[in-house]
Amino acid sequence: MSDHDALKSAFRSAEKPPRVLAGAGRADRTRAVALSPMRNLFRVLMIPIVTLSVTVGIYVQISPYERQETLMHLAAMAGCDTALKFGLSDMHEGELGFHARNDTDGNGIACESGDRVAALETGAAPTGDVVEIRQSSGAKFVKPPQIEN
Repeated sequence: MSDHDALKSAFRSAEKPPRVLAGAGRADRTRAVALSPMRNLFRVLMIPIVTLSVTVGIYVQISPYERQETLMHLAAMAGCDTALKFGLSDMHEGELGFHARNDTDGNGIACESGDRVAALETGAAPTGDVVEIRQSSGAKFVKPPQIEN
């Protein structure tokens, strides 16, 4: 018998390696994808986006305004600059776009335009009620006069 034949017979008689389960490779690949750090980071970052989307969707459904008006009302919450971009100004309490945070002097009119705002900015209030105007990050806060006893 030649060396070649001896090698052939040795390999034929050797036991075959244990067969790996058919789905084990696929399971390993699936596990690697499921536990990927980028995938998990993406999922965590999507939580606030999904929450915001669901919240706005519910608010649009239960709001007394039409859909477009509801979105304008929500946008006005960001501030008077945003409200003006959407065409909202001089919003009275209870109307579309009114938010108490935009009512700087507490008179029930948010995002006032015209002479009153110009007077407030220059410090010459027409009614004499306003004592001090403070600004923080673009929002105007008006400090009402203190009542002396």
